[in-house]
Amino acid sequence: PSFALAEDEMEVGIGIHGERGMYREKVASSQEIAKLLVSKVAAELPGSDPLAVLINGMGSTPLVEQYSFARDVLAELDK
Repeated sequence: PSFALAEDEMEVGIGIHGERGMYREKVASSQEIAKLLVSKVAAELPGSDPLAVLINGMGSTPLVEQYSFARDVLAELDK
């Protein structure tokens, strides 16, 4: 493995080839992760132009979890 995570850790912003992410933090709920990531992306965007969101399960996240996360992301964007 290129890196190891503790049972209670998650990598935020991992690379597509297993590169390290921006940082690690404690595992959070889908809603908390959606809030975190949407706020980071929104801070980089000028104005309120339309945007597209891609949710990538990296080949191992079950679809039901991806759909639940998509729901949480949309809820954050609606705010």
